Amino acid sequence: MKVVVAPNAFKECLSASAVGSSLARGVQSAAASMGRKAEVRVVPLADGGDGTMEIFAARDNATLVTVDGVQDPLHRRIKAQYVVLRGDGGGGGGGDGGGNGDGDENKSGDTAVIEMASASGLALLAVDEQDALKTTSFGFGQLIAHALRRGVRRFVLCIGGSATNDGGVGMAAALGYRFLDADGEAVDPVGGELVRVASVESCGAEMRTWLRESRIVVACDVDNPLLGARGATRVYGPQKGARTEQSLARLEAGLANVARLACSSLQPVHGVGGVPLSSLAAKAGAGAAGGMGFGLELFCGATMQGGFDLVADEMGLDAVIGDADIVITGEGRIDESTLAGKVPFGVVHRVRHVAKNQRAAIICMAGSVGPDVSGLIKHGATAVVSIAPGPITLAQSKANAQALLEKQVYHMVRLVGSRALAQSAKL
Repeated sequence: MKVVVAPNAFKECLSASAVGSSLARGVQSAAASMGRKAEVRVVPLADGGDGTMEIFAARDNATLVTVDGVQDPLHRRIKAQYVVLRGDGGGGGGGDGGGNGDGDENKSGDTAVIEMASASGLALLAVDEQDALKTTSFGFGQLIAHALRRGVRRFVLCIGGSATNDGGVGMAAALGYRFLDADGEAVDPVGGELVRVASVESCGAEMRTWLRESRIVVACDVDNPLLGARGATRVYGPQKGARTEQSLARLEAGLANVARLACSSLQPVHGVGGVPLSSLAAKAGAGAAGGMGFGLELFCGATMQGGFDLVADEMGLDAVIGDADIVITGEGRIDESTLAGKVPFGVVHRVRHVAKNQRAAIICMAGSVGPDVSGLIKHGATAVVSIAPGPITLAQSKANAQALLEKQVYHMVRLVGSRALAQSAKL
């Protein structure tokens, strides 16, 4: 009996790897109780948000790189990390990855996985420090620049959990782009100062060459444009401390100003000619992470990809689900919003509609389950179940999550395992 365990993290409780380990133990216990052996493959997943880097860091070819002196959203110096996955084109990351090793060793086969939240995340700030008028994505750009100097030319960028609304200006400034006021002085690359930008200058020739050589993919599961009622400022600004109409109006005007100037004066990283503001700013995902989607496309030549699909591809999910008898997935909560590209929906879709595996039982597990999960069932899930044994508090559920996962999956595998084994015997 082949069982694939492919969960997301249970937010603020267990990492995807920890969830996977708990489920795997329950599966093995259930198989043993049935007198069977189970081949269990654990594939931790994420949707491109917080925790994605952790999944990649656990891979055998991963090196965790620590960079000192990175600026947090308020320009304070911190240590931040990213992951380098060794590829065929170069050697390993080398040592513990500490310090600021800026050597130009060619590692073009390597991939850097960088979470914006590690340097420019909302979690780095106290509640009373959260103010999108004063925050910058400069530190995120420093991490990208650090990887480029190492010779990395393939990037997976995860932009969830940001504290900023600067349209990627801070990130671009760290790469060498210049944002000047009417007097030719550099403007502080924070959201509230973007209205003062009067001109934009490209980064240096060396950095531009590195960017042209690179393939940069951004994990993005939102479709907001840069500006307007559904744009970065109006939808996400209040979550980042911009709660007054005056603050929101200044941020919106700043994004519009920089977008107009940059798109009219810069040549795109890939290709030649001006970039039409109407097409780039209006693209789905341009408003992600305070306009970082827009900034990465314009200043770095990045492309957008759904977060789940990006992670699933990198983790090789399709290669293991095609002949699975049981597939188990889950995350902290499953409800109607799960259909909007979250991990359980993505796993069900991949099993049924990509791998074309119609015989596998698909079990979706969660800390809590919403009142309507019919969409997930209609799409191909066999069962959607909560790990809670009865009425318990959230604190109790979190404290006992591993044991609850093991126990519930034990019973679910016993329930569906006989059918899975019978189907396998017929093949």
